[in-house]
Amino acid sequence: MSKVTFYPYPRLQSVQWSELSVNFDGEPYALEKLPDVWDANSEVTFRVSASVDNELFETVNVDSSSSLLVVEVTCRDTAYSLTREASFTRKVDVLDAVAEITVSGSSVSESIELSAFIIGPVDKQPWLRRAVLAEGPSSRVALNSDLVGFPTSVFSFVEEQLPPAPWRLAVTAEDIEAPFAHSVRLELNEDFQVVRDLIAGKANPSVHADLVSSIARVLIGTIAGIKNSTSDSRTAAEVAKEAPNSIVAAATRASEQYLGSTIDSAINMYFRQPELFDYKLLTGSDLYRMKS
Repeated sequence: MSKVTFYPYPRLQSVQWSELSVNFDGEPYALEKLPDVWDANSEVTFRVSASVDNELFETVNVDSSSSLLVVEVTCRDTAYSLTREASFTRKVDVLDAVAEITVSGSSVSESIELSAFIIGPVDKQPWLRRAVLAEGPSSRVALNSDLVGFPTSVFSFVEEQLPPAPWRLAVTAEDIEAPFAHSVRLELNEDFQVVRDLIAGKANPSVHADLVSSIARVLIGTIAGIKNSTSDSRTAAEVAKEAPNSIVAAATRASEQYLGSTIDSAINMYFRQPELFDYKLLTGSDLYRMKS
């Protein structure tokens, strides 16, 4: 039997909600690419709108002129919470409202929760002046790429007598089903100022994009190498579906997000058309279109 939710107060039905839109540092931006450019100096504005037939307010006996569209952002990691409200305006028989909320990168971390709803006075009771009349779209927005959600070490490559690269990935996986978090470690070279800025959350966006691009290349290349040396008849995509926390699942996400390809197509491209592989990776990471 399906779950049925009963609300104690009237609810608006058939509200037309827009998708959440994003404006990053003054420019429109794709929500799914936000983790690749977010840092402590960022500023992002989220926007949502709602459209309601005026008669719906009359049906639930609610004063539309006192109703508001509310958008809220919360961050558990920094105990941050912010709300913004917008009034409805009449357009013939329809009431429209647009709400925006701007968040500073220094106020939040890791991820934020976005939600929208309509509130209004119910039953003319003082304690019901802000009753929830309708719930709109909600979304969890990651601020760090899924590709960098694994153990990280920070040390001087010079002191460890390692070649002076800004970072490297240490991969220990012997099969593509190996747990991602236990198979990959990101090692950051603190000898580089750009890396120290990255650690402090103040990196140039292009540096972060370069790091993510490097991680994607290593992940897909690792899976390509392991898959080529085994006799497993399953496709990489099938294994990723069976083991969602595996290194092949992480490589699958990288393939889809940065190459626009399935993991198996990416593996084939990696071996047969490496020049096309790098071209698509550069395109997908927006590396050289980042603001300096």
